[in-house]
Amino acid sequence: MASGITHILLMKNMQSLLPDGKLKKLLQSGRDFLQVGAVGPDLPYASIADDDLFFKTQSELADKFHYEKTNELILRAFQEIKNNSNSLTAREKRFMFSFFLGFASHIVADGIIHPFVRDMVGNYKENQTAHRVLEMQLDVLLFYHLTLKSNAPINLNYSNIHDELINFDNNFYPEVGKVLQLFSKLISEVYQQNYEPALINGWVNGLHRMFGVAEGEHPKIYRLVSFINEFLFSDYNDLCEKNKEFLILEKPKDRDYNFLRKEQIHFFDDCLPQFYKIFIPLANKCYDYVYNNKGELTGSDIPPIDLDTGRNLASKNNLDLIPTLWSLT
Repeated sequence: MASGITHILLMKNMQSLLPDGKLKKLLQSGRDFLQVGAVGPDLPYASIADDDLFFKTQSELADKFHYEKTNELILRAFQEIKNNSNSLTAREKRFMFSFFLGFASHIVADGIIHPFVRDMVGNYKENQTAHRVLEMQLDVLLFYHLTLKSNAPINLNYSNIHDELINFDNNFYPEVGKVLQLFSKLISEVYQQNYEPALINGWVNGLHRMFGVAEGEHPKIYRLVSFINEFLFSDYNDLCEKNKEFLILEKPKDRDYNFLRKEQIHFFDDCLPQFYKIFIPLANKCYDYVYNNKGELTGSDIPPIDLDTGRNLASKNNLDLIPTLWSLT
């Protein structure tokens, strides 16, 4: 399972980029739901760390989120929220919208970032460990990069950012149950698999545990054992001197040219701006669709892409094509 910290960071950082207005105010109120939704497609992978035994079908569900009908659940979600507005309280509607907007952000982020990661380390299926390690290194570098703006940069291992996931709690937000009921319903409708809301909530707790294990100042002996170190976040100081190895893509590992056919692609200078270029207009369109009854949301807005390669599912992962969300203006 790839790390979800970057997905959380992208949503936290978006607050500083949105203009003052109704959408920004809504997402400030729903930020705990937004951040959990942002790791939504990865949640079933965390079943290995929840309160139940690990079931293969849960991991298979996460794979379906990434490779099959990848836009259908999220398009149905916004339609459900819009169509049932009269039966929802203002808080229920706000938190549902925030959760599923976070889910949509995951699709967009993977569509932008995973072509970069794929070219750096090779195809995911044959290079799962390298994929995970690079993403966790990017998590550390991104966290430091974003907090550098505050003149107080923070090393991810000392941040405990994962603890924000535990705010997604029925005791604090009674609406959690309603949100997870809709998520459960949509999983059943789209993928014909049944998961109770309580089980899905266990995945959130499991992901919190996994991040908790990965963060922290671990004894040096752990980092000398490769199969343990692969699941731990690097220390920023161990990455900073060679950060260009992780942040700059020139020629891919296994192809003659990178996915944009450019001399180089920089994670901060190219991937981050492209994410917000695509996602902020989408977020506004989703808000108008649900709250102002304006327009429609279709597969043109949230395309059905392979979340590992960023290519349209219909292309059968033709790597000669520009990734879908990089080709949009």
